[in-house]
Amino acid sequence: GGAPYVGETGFAAFSSHVADNGDIIVVFGPHVGISEAGDIGKYLREGQTADSTACGAVIGAYNACVCSDSEA
Repeated sequence: GGAPYVGETGFAAFSSHVADNGDIIVVFGPHVGISEAGDIGKYLREGQTADSTACGAVIGAYNACVCSDSEA
């Protein structure tokens, strides 16, 4: 499974699978590494000598959200 990042229409479709009089619990947590130096989106994995991206897709999505129209 994964977080339903699908907008209002997609969430309505997702919700239609809940039983009548049922409940939905959406649990969300960050999927982003933080280095020992405090760099968000980087993580030193066991067996590696340098930080790498964690999670590149989430960081890319975040950057797209905070990017101004002139930078897009």
